[in-house]
Amino acid sequence: MSDITIDLSTLVGGVRIKKEQLLQQDANKQMDRLLLSMQEGAKEESREGESYNYLKPLRRCNNTIFIHGERGAGKTTYLHSLIERYQRKEDTKAINAIPLPLIDPTLVSTQQHILVDIIAKFTSLVKTSLSHCCDSDKFERFRSKLDALAEGVQLLSGKVTSSQYDSSWFLSKAIDQSSSGIQLEHSIHALVDVMADILDSELFFIAIDDVDTDTKKAHEVLEVIRCYLTHPRLVVVLTGDLKLYSHIVRRAKYQELSLKDSGGDDGTTKQHVDHLEQQYLAKVLPVEQRVNLKKISEVAELHTVNITYSSSTSFEKVEVKELCKKIFSEALNTPADYLKSHLDFVLSLPVRTVFQLLKTMIEFDMIGPEKKIMYSPVTLKSALYHSFVGSLVKLEIDTESLSQTTTDGHTISYEMFKLLHRHGELETGFYVRPDSGYAQNDYNTAKLYLSACIASQFTSSIDSSISEAIKTMLLCGASSNIYMNFVSDRLATEASEQDYIDYIGLNRFENISSFAAHLGPLVIPEEQGKKAIASGIVRTVRGKPSKFNENFFVEVIAPNERLTKLERLISDHHTFEDLSDYVAAKMLLVASHRAQIGSEGRDYISAYRLLAGIAELLTQEHTDVDKLCTIPTYSYPSFFDKGKKGDEYNVDEIDSVSALDQNQNQNQSNDKILSNALQRWVSKYSGQHRLSSLLLGKIWTRLHYCLNQVSESARNKVEYSVGRGDVVLGIVLSRYVWAIINASLIEESRYGYDYNQAVYKAMSKARNVDTSSRELAKNLNEFVSYKSDDSKMPVTMTLISCPLLWPFLGDDELKAIVGKLLAPEEVESFKQFTSVSKPERLKISGLPIVGFFVN
Repeated sequence: MSDITIDLSTLVGGVRIKKEQLLQQDANKQMDRLLLSMQEGAKEESREGESYNYLKPLRRCNNTIFIHGERGAGKTTYLHSLIERYQRKEDTKAINAIPLPLIDPTLVSTQQHILVDIIAKFTSLVKTSLSHCCDSDKFERFRSKLDALAEGVQLLSGKVTSSQYDSSWFLSKAIDQSSSGIQLEHSIHALVDVMADILDSELFFIAIDDVDTDTKKAHEVLEVIRCYLTHPRLVVVLTGDLKLYSHIVRRAKYQELSLKDSGGDDGTTKQHVDHLEQQYLAKVLPVEQRVNLKKISEVAELHTVNITYSSSTSFEKVEVKELCKKIFSEALNTPADYLKSHLDFVLSLPVRTVFQLLKTMIEFDMIGPEKKIMYSPVTLKSALYHSFVGSLVKLEIDTESLSQTTTDGHTISYEMFKLLHRHGELETGFYVRPDSGYAQNDYNTAKLYLSACIASQFTSSIDSSISEAIKTMLLCGASSNIYMNFVSDRLATEASEQDYIDYIGLNRFENISSFAAHLGPLVIPEEQGKKAIASGIVRTVRGKPSKFNENFFVEVIAPNERLTKLERLISDHHTFEDLSDYVAAKMLLVASHRAQIGSEGRDYISAYRLLAGIAELLTQEHTDVDKLCTIPTYSYPSFFDKGKKGDEYNVDEIDSVSALDQNQNQNQSNDKILSNALQRWVSKYSGQHRLSSLLLGKIWTRLHYCLNQVSESARNKVEYSVGRGDVVLGIVLSRYVWAIINASLIEESRYGYDYNQAVYKAMSKARNVDTSSRELAKNLNEFVSYKSDDSKMPVTMTLISCPLLWPFLGDDELKAIVGKLLAPEEVESFKQFTSVSKPERLKISGLPIVGFFVN
């Protein structure tokens, strides 16, 4: 294993590099072995002094070395370094080869044949080497062999001889031309032998670059190699992408068989073309003489590849994998432990792309008077855009909108949904890790770019990182999961995912609470005779249910009374004397919304809208929870085959509602206490934090499936002091709150940017919440026992500290452990907010859920 050091302060595309900077050192070793073998073969076949007879068969030899590499693999740089290396002869003394200047047929503006360019290089080499008068005889020998080529080379142009002469002259000329054409290969052999004699060289090294970018030139070069460059002393080094050459040869063979393309030919012809293509390439570009230029990932396995930037005194030499790890960890806010798929993908990209990306990140992220390097997501997003704009456009990503310095979460989520939907990865694709197969490089590129877009949201330009995080989880995670699990199979025949996108507002700058509210009717579209609870959403009654077991229900919620519908809670919650009841009611109203279907309205309480409300509170300049307590009404989705008809709860009960203003005046103290607590909470947790798409994706995935499980379990009976019966609203909402906090706690302890290793190990076997707070209490205890710095768990601490959630943390064990996590100034308020220990005793439990407590 050797050290390779790349200085990125020099031009990445530069052709002159130092020996220790050459990435393809293994290719050099293979080249030396091949050239030594060819040199030995040339010595054995020496024909010095032999007169050529075109009737005598030549000893034809194919010394073509093919340098394979995709676009951007560094082929041109490698060829220049190779030519310079054999010119210096410092470490190649055993090889007596003269390299000719690099030939790039695609850069030649004339239409002359490639063989003419090669002969011109021969002539220039001999003229340069024989510059003295005493060498005139040697040059004349070369000149005479060069003249012998004239007629044969002229025929390569394909021009027809003028018809102004008589037929006998034409016949004579045609015979001369035919002889010249047949003698062309012999003449080239004679020319090479004279060159070898007068220049005292065993081999001549012809390097031809980038010819595969011009398909016409490429086939011409292959034919020249096959027909004319067959001398044992001639070594042709050809670069390109083998896949392109395969395509070029196949197309030529189809044309030879008078086929325009491969789409309409029969199977037999295709088999013939397959065989011809394989054998042609094996003959012209021998398999054993092919040299693969390794990707950086391959080189790094065999050598230590270091990166330097000599123009900066603050940049210290670092191994390339470690540099990539640092860049992507800092720019994507992701722990280095979880970057394997990122490194595997990036280091497998073309060498030119990798070095340009690293160079851009180093140069643009030197900040401060000491030029300290901090890799920012904004710079990474820009660098990825400029490096892969072709791939992004190919996948129909809205690069114009996403490339803005500040990108709205709706734009990111809309582009992400479309991308993941097309690739069938809606379930967990919003992690946006580049972990798809090698054949999906464009898709990996797009996911990496979107992850940088998400990370760029968590900068000083936003009001609250946690608010943005919650919005991202809802917009990216919830939109995908809801569609996959609750919408795709229910779509009407003429409907599509675009109808879903239009309905939830993913393609417009919809208020996040409005977006979240549109999910309710999708999750519970019809519940006639069923328990209306699913995936973090419940539907509450709007009238007197038939067969409702009111006596038992009242016994369960005693001493509280049944609330006939949501309007009753809206009007009555101001009269709640206990602070826990008052705040729990406020939380319920924040989480509530309605859908109108025909003449019927439906009331929903949603964990999604609760999260949206928390996100909105964190960005309010002056905290006002009442703004979020207004219950909006939305239209019902029109793209379902079923679910548009009403159910048995369509008759509203007539309630005697007290005057709202009077009730508000009766209990302003509760409102004041809640407002102050929320204001302190917002002030403390509305700052900036380093969050990643991976962390948010992990939190959301766990939360989504936990909400599904909690909702499913809520259909089962619960043991009360008065007997066994259905769950009440307070219990359901408590379980949702526990699930939200628990999901964040488990995943943030594992995937947070600066996670604690001890906490990670403690949480390795953590379990989800289902029907009790036991698992949450256990997990919080583990966290407390290893507590080092709450700032490493910003999402979890923001949720635990949210006063709206406190009434649902009143369980004695849970209450004790949460009290240890809160700041001293928060503990007293927390105790006031958690005075009700059993959630069924909260007054909000008086509002029945559709389908529950029905005989």
